[in-house]
Amino acid sequence: MQNNQERHRAFFDALAPERSEDARRHRVYYRDRERWLSRIIQKDASIIEVGCGTGLSLAPLPNVQKVGVDFSAQMIQVAKREDPSSTYLIDDVLSLKHEAHYDYVLLLDTLNFVSDAQECLEQIRKKLCHDKTRLVLTYRSEEHTSELQSRFGI
Repeated sequence: MQNNQERHRAFFDALAPERSEDARRHRVYYRDRERWLSRIIQKDASIIEVGCGTGLSLAPLPNVQKVGVDFSAQMIQVAKREDPSSTYLIDDVLSLKHEAHYDYVLLLDTLNFVSDAQECLEQIRKKLCHDKTRLVLTYRSEEHTSELQSRFGI
């Protein structure tokens, strides 16, 4: 399992420098996702995104308390450079060290790459949620995930 996790980390570390260009190519998707998130998340709410990558989802949100967590140091480095309005931390969702309660937890296309979804959700519930926290979750289709895995060897 650790070997697979290290392969995932290496993949995302290598992807980090190209992420901004990828977002430009898929700008309609990210613009739609930004509008969707802006509609469902209250502007005064605290937010954490688990598996935040380079901060593409957090950066455009108007909220004051925004935190991003990712296990890829390279992704976090890009996020900090491109979005100084948010706080970014290197941490692993399967063994979270960060503990604070948020109004919204974003888990956007992250579960596809987690080796233990149940543990991921338990860590989030135990360390990031209060009684009224809302989980915003998206999940890529199995077909798309299989394509990524075969294409990039992850």
